[in-house]
Amino acid sequence: MLIPHLHLNGHCREALSFYEKAFSTKIDLIQYISDTEPEKGVTHAEIHIHGQRVMLNDRGGNKDFLVESAMQMIVVFDSVKELKDTYQLMK
Repeated sequence: MLIPHLHLNGHCREALSFYEKAFSTKIDLIQYISDTEPEKGVTHAEIHIHGQRVMLNDRGGNKDFLVESAMQMIVVFDSVKELKDTYQLMK
């Protein structure tokens, strides 16, 4: 399974709100950098868009990053063997 993970440099809550409206969905999980100061940013969030899990965060909420956003793909393997076989091929 591939999971897109969006790093939004301080715009995670805004993106989540937009995706909720655009795709008629709800946020599955949201964790803040600080529970007492949620405005500091999102450390991890998950939302499903058309059945696909998408993970998002604020990359620590650091506005000094040179890029506005980044994305990585997370691979979830069904077994340790499959993970190790793939690692051996890719290293």
